[in-house]
Amino acid sequence: MSEIAARRSSWWRLFRLALAFLLPAVVAGFVGSLILSFTVLSDMISSPDEPLEEYGFTRSGLVSFGTAMGATWGQIATAFIGIPAHVWLMQRAKPKARHYASTGAFAGAVFGGLIAWPMVFGLTLPPLDELAWLAIASIAAGAIAGLTFWLIRRPDRDRKSRPEDYNP
Repeated sequence: MSEIAARRSSWWRLFRLALAFLLPAVVAGFVGSLILSFTVLSDMISSPDEPLEEYGFTRSGLVSFGTAMGATWGQIATAFIGIPAHVWLMQRAKPKARHYASTGAFAGAVFGGLIAWPMVFGLTLPPLDELAWLAIASIAAGAIAGLTFWLIRRPDRDRKSRPEDYNP
């Protein structure tokens, strides 16, 4: 491989890593807020025919706000759980999509319990059905974020390009 091609390849990997760090949190925030807007937070939405009442949210406004909040907290989850897990998984023999999805689901469950619960419900114990929807939204958003990271970064392809992986 020529020096220019090697330099281009390393820049492309760095770009993919940066994109894989930023985009999954936005996707996870969107998925989580979409699920919650149709379930737990549906009582916060004013109908289009009525004036904005107590909360003053439309569904699109609630999803946009949830996406922004989810993306912000998702970046923190990616920094503290996702990137260290990515480094650890790259040291494994063959990192697969299911490893990244399960890591994302774990991160979603942890941050859903630590961050989303107090933000959505306060410090009170919510009804079981609302708590279940919060868990479903957090775990689904985390799993989708992990898969999005894997699809952008594609660590399974990077492993083939390493010379130490070729053992004749």
